[in-house]
Amino acid sequence: MEYVSLQYALDGISAEKQAMSMGLSSKTVFTHRAASARKLSVKKLSHLLSPKILNSSSSLRKEYCQYLDWPHKSPDS
Repeated sequence: MEYVSLQYALDGISAEKQAMSMGLSSKTVFTHRAASARKLSVKKLSHLLSPKILNSSSSLRKEYCQYLDWPHKSPDS
């Protein structure tokens, strides 16, 4: 659920629209988005693309990048 919530957020889809499409309450969606951001140590979803997060060794970050089919290593490495 966390990966899906973050993907919707990064795609610019509101929590309300995501909740409607998934048959959940918007509070549930918001809670999952917030939990995911905390696990990745980001304060805003836009920070997911920051160098600190991109270079993070966090296993959740690696899993999330694999889910999105993004490279989880720095382009310099």
